[in-house]
Amino acid sequence: PPPPPPPPPPPAPPAEEAAVAGTSGRAAGVSGTRQFAALRRPPVPLAPSARAERKDKLSAADVAKVHAFFYANGAVSPCTRDRVRRRVGPNLWQVAQALVAMQTMAALHSQFQAERVLCGTPLSYSSFKKLAPWNLRRVKRETCLCRTCELYKCYHDAMDTVPAIFSLPDATPAASPAAEAPAAANASPAVGAPAAAPASPAADAPAASLGSACSNYTSKVSSLLEFCRLKSKREQADYLVCGGCVAEAAEACVNNTCSSCGFGALWSSPDDGLRVHIVDSDGHMRADAAPEWSMQIKWDTYTSTSSESPAAPWDGDGDADPTPSADKEPMRQQRTATLVDFFDEFEQLPARKFVEHRRILSELKRGSQQLHELLAPGWLILDVDWSENCTLVGQREIQSEYWTTKQFSLFIAIMRFLCTAAWVDRSGLIKVGEEVIVEPEWDSVAGSTTIPKGAYFAKVFSAAAALGEGGIYTVEKPNGERVEVQRHLLRHRSIKTIAYGCITNDKHHDGAASQHFINKVIVDVHAAYDSTEHFHTIGVHSDNATHFKSTRMLFWWSHTRNIFEWLRMVLVRFGAPGHGKGVWDGLGAVLKRCVLSAITNGKALTESGKITTDLEAREHLAKHFMSEAWTKSHESKVVSEIKIVHSPRETIETERQRGAASKFSGADGISGTYEFLALTEKLIAARTFGCWCEYCWECVCAGGMGSTCPSPAVGCGRPMCEWVEQELRQIDERTVQKTRTTAQAAGKGFAKKLRPGDWVVAQAREGGRGRGAGDRYWIGQGADAGDGSCIIKEFTHGGGKLEQTTFTKGDTALAVKWFDRHAADPEGMHFVEWDSVAAGNDPDARFVLNSTEVRAVNVKLNVVPPVGRPLVVSRARRSGVQPRAPEAPTIWELPRKAHGEILATLW
Repeated sequence: PPPPPPPPPPPAPPAEEAAVAGTSGRAAGVSGTRQFAALRRPPVPLAPSARAERKDKLSAADVAKVHAFFYANGAVSPCTRDRVRRRVGPNLWQVAQALVAMQTMAALHSQFQAERVLCGTPLSYSSFKKLAPWNLRRVKRETCLCRTCELYKCYHDAMDTVPAIFSLPDATPAASPAAEAPAAANASPAVGAPAAAPASPAADAPAASLGSACSNYTSKVSSLLEFCRLKSKREQADYLVCGGCVAEAAEACVNNTCSSCGFGALWSSPDDGLRVHIVDSDGHMRADAAPEWSMQIKWDTYTSTSSESPAAPWDGDGDADPTPSADKEPMRQQRTATLVDFFDEFEQLPARKFVEHRRILSELKRGSQQLHELLAPGWLILDVDWSENCTLVGQREIQSEYWTTKQFSLFIAIMRFLCTAAWVDRSGLIKVGEEVIVEPEWDSVAGSTTIPKGAYFAKVFSAAAALGEGGIYTVEKPNGERVEVQRHLLRHRSIKTIAYGCITNDKHHDGAASQHFINKVIVDVHAAYDSTEHFHTIGVHSDNATHFKSTRMLFWWSHTRNIFEWLRMVLVRFGAPGHGKGVWDGLGAVLKRCVLSAITNGKALTESGKITTDLEAREHLAKHFMSEAWTKSHESKVVSEIKIVHSPRETIETERQRGAASKFSGADGISGTYEFLALTEKLIAARTFGCWCEYCWECVCAGGMGSTCPSPAVGCGRPMCEWVEQELRQIDERTVQKTRTTAQAAGKGFAKKLRPGDWVVAQAREGGRGRGAGDRYWIGQGADAGDGSCIIKEFTHGGGKLEQTTFTKGDTALAVKWFDRHAADPEGMHFVEWDSVAAGNDPDARFVLNSTEVRAVNVKLNVVPPVGRPLVVSRARRSGVQPRAPEAPTIWELPRKAHGEILATLW
């Protein structure tokens, strides 16, 4: 080939540089200093080179808007412990109070984009997080702390270790031949393979229904490991029902009667369950079972315990001074057993009860949201709850003061209503994100405060450029659809929220104290705002505690329309749609923190300069939260006004004694009912769950807004939302005494029929009646007194005392073995044998029952079937396995019908 062409010559230097480079300085006519100036290289900079400014860089004004958005949707902590700092230079720190994020960053970014804070300028999620204020902090989020959720969380936390067991390096699992018989010619995949490389594609797919799981052994293991890998309890609950959603699942799936779903379809199904391939019919591990199933696993569980024996109910007779029984509190303990035992116990009760619990929460949340969207001017929404007592600890105390605590009770009430002036306004500006009701063009009447048929709930997505009735707004429906609407068709939902902190030195959080403060709150709001708002309906929400949810309280609510003549409808709702958390919990903590901080820092706003009584606590809180400066600084907040009220113990005690002698009955199934409608005196309507769709709302309106029981809603289709009319009965003191005497006489007759091993129901003592209808009675079995009967002694000639139980003439002492309510069942329908030794009793202690407290014998209780037979570790493997924990106790279930019959016998 021809040689390559020569490279082009370098460009000629400038004339001056060529002269300098080719001749000496004298010949070029330049000095020596200038001779090498052109050849001198510039110094190398030590700092990084300046970066060109980004085209999408936000201006300082836009960054300020982003910071303002975070502060508007967060809360600055007032606590000194939440003071944070950052280093800005040598020995130079910037200090600020922590800004608590009330939502996740993803939710805040979605809201930021929807509100168009930067007027349409896009801002990515990563840039949004970088522009967050430096003092932004995310707190640990606590949801539900009920027994059902906490017990399930113990099992859920232990499941995190299950996939690791199947992926151990020294594990050599073998697949079951019974499950892999069709594929005997092929190599059997390892049981632990799903942990590292799932054999089923379902392991990498989103959680779906168990009904779609394959029937072979390997796929079952993959499904089990996939279930254990789910990070949240909600995801696991959705996994256990057909369709993958508890809120939309059928009743059979929720009640664990569906054969296609539930944890039993994966684990214990006799046809296609995983357990039949691991354990044989005699309870022994199969010879071909993988060794991982015999490995030990540790997990926590809850059991009920009490320091006092429940075997000595006092019937009120005699001169003995009864002491109230100690409350049974759940105790956390650790269990160690094999994987088979772990999943057996998990399926028996926690898995089934948690799915039902999640269904209740979803129904309550859906009904609460529907009612919120239905609100119109004239409605009062009241949320009430008792906060924990605040302990007044002195700044300086002597040692003896440590044993004398001073406390005050704190009742929290949050009142909300829609402002009528903002509702009837047809031309004012509505901000982005505000809630509105969009009225139809053909039924929009100026000045009307009712919601016409065909209207719907929405939020403003973009505001109009100019004021006036003709301004065009873009609103977003709950389903995400966006519509352009003129301003005169929008009803602005401006919500006014007033918080009440009610202080008293009365320590009884009972119905009488709740009635007293609810009355004060309603009277105060009506007197202050009724001239402009014209209230006519009240909706009350509280948790399931007995100081709110009881027949006595429902009887009082049925009379409120006579107490407040301006009321047309009274709606009472129970439950925890927010999983037990709400504004009332935060407000109680803020009020107590304000008092304790003032005591610690010596900044009490009282005349004495100290806070040692409930009156001084009220004085300090009133001067702080009801001051003009605090109110002005919180005008744009959700809670714009806080009022502090006080009532002495004597006033509440007078109202308590007024109806203390009366008993109430008639609210059947109150523990499983979450919504009530007060009709007339002693008459209420009840339904299991709340539904406020257009069909249910029309039925309520057709019934006169609560004057009569609403008829069934045709077209609703939601289960358990039909109203049932119930009549409440008040039993006076004379009738109560008569019922008591009759029940005690019947108990003496039941005692003669009791035999060892028979079930017996005893009425709990008076001190045990503050913890719900389920704790009004105890369940036990007759025990052998030594002669083949349950009778220890008959008091035929006079009274006496036996094993700390008081007896009168004609009573009989019975030997019993007590059962305790299962810690995982908040309804109190499941029982296990009571562990008296764990409660601090002697192993040989004898438990005695007075015959006057017997209310029924030979009650039918059903055994909750265990999952298969208990696992028996073979002798060959016993040497390599750690000692097993005691087997789970047998669980007995009391039918709801029997529960109602027992309550009817109690006085």
